[in-house]
Amino acid sequence: MYASVYVILHICVVYACVHVLVFAYCSLVCMYTMIDLLELRIPIDASHCTSLDDGYSKFAGDVYQLGVNLAGKGLYRTDDGIVKADIEYHAYESLPTSFTGIAMKMFLESRDSLPYVQIKCSPAKIMQGHNVFGSMDLELCADEMIQFLALAYPELSSMLYTQGATVSQMDITFSARLPNESTAEKVIHFLKNVSSKQRRSRFTGHSTTAGWGGATSRLIKLKAYLKQYEFQEQLEEHIKAAQRNNIAAQRIVEVMSDPRLIEWTKCLLRWEATIKHRWLERKGISVNLWDLIKLQKEAQLQDRCILSDWWEEATRDIFQALEDQTMRFNDDRDVLDRLILMYQTVTKKGNFSNARANHLYGFYQDLKREEISYLKQRYGKHYYGKFNDLMAIGFSKAQLQNLKAQQDDPTNVIPIMRFVKVDFNAQRPDWYQEPVSYFAQMKAA
Repeated sequence: MYASVYVILHICVVYACVHVLVFAYCSLVCMYTMIDLLELRIPIDASHCTSLDDGYSKFAGDVYQLGVNLAGKGLYRTDDGIVKADIEYHAYESLPTSFTGIAMKMFLESRDSLPYVQIKCSPAKIMQGHNVFGSMDLELCADEMIQFLALAYPELSSMLYTQGATVSQMDITFSARLPNESTAEKVIHFLKNVSSKQRRSRFTGHSTTAGWGGATSRLIKLKAYLKQYEFQEQLEEHIKAAQRNNIAAQRIVEVMSDPRLIEWTKCLLRWEATIKHRWLERKGISVNLWDLIKLQKEAQLQDRCILSDWWEEATRDIFQALEDQTMRFNDDRDVLDRLILMYQTVTKKGNFSNARANHLYGFYQDLKREEISYLKQRYGKHYYGKFNDLMAIGFSKAQLQNLKAQQDDPTNVIPIMRFVKVDFNAQRPDWYQEPVSYFAQMKAA
């Protein structure tokens, strides 16, 4: 069954559709949302720890014997010429997998808890080489991470109290497909200026990303971004690594170069909710990994998806803030900026010139005021050249041909999400297959 919805009224309608169609049928959405990042804390068994008088607990084993590379603060040299450190610690390292690495850090001391090992990664990336779409199975994702840790550090893993593992962070994503790149960029530009309650829009450092919530927020963070550009940047990075004979990068490039995958990322607007453990604890939810796995399975028996529930709750304020907000379909300032970016030139004296951009902007204004038949006579053979120059900055032929009609139409000022098409059965392509554990494959081989 295809449950597609065209959001053609205003964002209030979008919000209502999201609640009625998406979250009233959580089991459906659970199939399409993805765990984009998972961060686990696995305590070291108490038998390998020592309690200190100041309330701290310290790992009592021989870290060097485990093969863990330590760094130091306050380095000094003894009378015997041996270099020592006032404080030794384990910096993050990357555990190898079939594709991308798993970030891992060993905390040798901890207050009010046992020392622990922290691991985090995108489960989709380590299992399938990309995170355009992926699994929602918390047990599958966590088990894959824990087994790769055991593969890299078998002796350390034998010292861990795995049943005490907790989820400290989880990124849950849901995607919507926009009709074209021009609309996609306009939506992102608009979202950058949207704030809601305590969630102020924040600078993300990327032109195709809007974010809410501080970088150090202890509860939740939200992000909306255009997947196509992130995907291309990651692919280019892996290509460079592959050219340096990085075997894992070569495998990733082979996966990410799939034309079907590249096509799927186009005009894909991804909504990402970062759920922190404190947010779950405030809701009275245990952050123990195995409790959460049990909770997810119990919800599925009731045709519910807890991860979709949490995503809905985390994004609710932003959707409410978007109610009744509108934007202009063709923003003149945006058009001029695009023209300057594309057609700015440098004179012989070394000065920047916007003459061509300004002339094209004048032609754009003429298209909004005059009939095309008149402009073809006025501009003669130059008409088609100018028309093509405007298309080069992102306009479609149909958009330019209808500029005057849109200008005369009061609906030129439209709701922000009018052109968003949400197809709940198209979150994954028909050729998608649920990732299979690397270790399951090894057993079957």
